[in-house]
Amino acid sequence: MRILMRTTLLLEDYLLQQAKIRAAMQNITLSQLIGQALRATLSKPLDTRQPEFSMTTFGSSALSLEHAPRDFAEVLEEEVSFSVKSVKSKQKQRG
Repeated sequence: MRILMRTTLLLEDYLLQQAKIRAAMQNITLSQLIGQALRATLSKPLDTRQPEFSMTTFGSSALSLEHAPRDFAEVLEEEVSFSVKSVKSKQKQRG
């Protein structure tokens, strides 16, 4: 004998509408469709791998940064200074 529990789910409107349509197409109840979806999802092993981390950096690739705040500050100051000079140069060219 199966024991069933009544519960409340909060779903996006479009998701509920799609689920109702799918259940009707399969000639099953919404509860049966949700049960099937949960069983299918829970039967798969959980992927516990961490996604590969990559950090996008900008500036000269010749620069080597230490992991100390002062080093980041120095490089940031150089990059900002370069950017400001570039903007001013473009503004002068435009007149």
